Amino acid sequence: MARVVDLTGENVTRQRRKERTYGTKTDLASTVVERGSTHWAEGSNVHIDGLLGVAGTATVSGVLSVTGTLNASGQINLSGSTSVTGPLDITGATTIGGSLKVTGPTSLDGVLTINGDTTITGLLAVDGPTTISGTLDIDGVTTLNNDLNVTNFGEINVGTNMTLTPSTDGGSILFQDGSKVTSVGGTVQSKSSGAGSITAGLNSANISAGAGFISVDDLGDWSLVGGANLESIGADVKLTGNLEYTGALTSPGLQTIGTRVRIIAPYPTGNAPNVYMDANGWLYRTSWTP
Repeated sequence: MARVVDLTGENVTRQRRKERTYGTKTDLASTVVERGSTHWAEGSNVHIDGLLGVAGTATVSGVLSVTGTLNASGQINLSGSTSVTGPLDITGATTIGGSLKVTGPTSLDGVLTINGDTTITGLLAVDGPTTISGTLDIDGVTTLNNDLNVTNFGEINVGTNMTLTPSTDGGSILFQDGSKVTSVGGTVQSKSSGAGSITAGLNSANISAGAGFISVDDLGDWSLVGGANLESIGADVKLTGNLEYTGALTSPGLQTIGTRVRIIAPYPTGNAPNVYMDANGWLYRTSWTP
């Protein structure tokens, strides 16, 4: 007949009290189970070939080395320094409250949201579209190998002296002193802070300063407008106003020097005097010799 062990006896009760007080030495070397805890002492190694399930809190005071795949489905809080030597694949939302230092290449295939300050010392290569909602400050030299599109009536400020804006006169370069360069309908105008301007249209150009200007077109015609107007249209030159000159003025039949007028080419009139004035007031030298 088998021996019956009384689990309520004094010996069993004494053994349980000892386990609760001092712990129990197991058959494993350097292994003690006490008060619900297991200690592996003297540099022992623990190998688990199956599944390790931790329902509560797990604290690792030393180095945790994981060779293989580490799957974490819940929240992971890392309060100290963390070094990742190999590839790190993160699928899902990740929040980093402290500093993140990446020494090697880093690939981000999803959305990267950065709410704080970010410092990048090396090369930042972005192959896809990048959206920056706040201010982008660049202290060094910036090289653009392709187009720079500024949309939604944005402006480009070059220091405090020049602004490129699409909202003034169809597109302008504005300067701090009030001068500007504009382009409207194919006409480019460079205007000073005063009354002076240079305008280049599709077929003409002019330089103006208040009421006076010089204009020229692609046919070679030009005009000078001011107190007196001077125009060149085709082969004709027209002067409106007074002409003052210093020196000699010579035409094919007339020469003026100072207050004297000399008639060079004779004009046959048939009259006896050698100076003749016609009905329009023109003076002629005749070919008659007294």
